[in-house]
Amino acid sequence: MVTGSPPVIIVLTLDYVRLHRKYGYHAARLALVDPGFLAEHFYLVGEALGLAVTAIAGFDEFQMFQALGLSSNKEEYPILALTVGKRILQPQQIPNWELPATSRSNWLLTF
Repeated sequence: MVTGSPPVIIVLTLDYVRLHRKYGYHAARLALVDPGFLAEHFYLVGEALGLAVTAIAGFDEFQMFQALGLSSNKEEYPILALTVGKRILQPQQIPNWELPATSRSNWLLTF
């Protein structure tokens, strides 16, 4: 968990036209899977260093374009932001909000 302004924000961008030119119909799969793998590695490295890493996919694209100096009519656009900061809670201090198995199965059936 990171509070306040994180010391580091990493933004992953994607140039789909370039990706499609190189990989053809595989580009759509790569555009979805590769950022996930990369984010997972950031999480693993952050955990090993005792840092908190948080992935953020929901952000204001217009503000992100401005912050990165990208033109909104170009092919490259931001797809994922990762914040990295000092961990304020250790993993064992994070509350366990998991529902008991019986409650969980009832909850799943309500949808």
